[in-house]
Amino acid sequence: AGEIRGWTDNKLHFEKKTVPEMVSVLNRFYNISIVLEGAAQHACRYTVDFNNIPSTTAAKILADLTAAPLIQQTNQQYILKLNQCKVPM
Repeated sequence: AGEIRGWTDNKLHFEKKTVPEMVSVLNRFYNISIVLEGAAQHACRYTVDFNNIPSTTAAKILADLTAAPLIQQTNQQYILKLNQCKVPM
């Protein structure tokens, strides 16, 4: 199974995690709300690091990683519109 490490150092390392798994951790870690729309990427797995960055940057990195549009509704609320799975290079 994949791992999530670094919570106590203000760093997160996701190893082979799905988007919903990452969003669940990011929402708790940053006290934000990222809502997923669409189901296409729920089975895709990604490895990524978030090292001491603000929540807005983390949300944008997740959007870039998944090639999904990100809509910021408020300072702490986002919608990530998932489409087809983007396989990292």
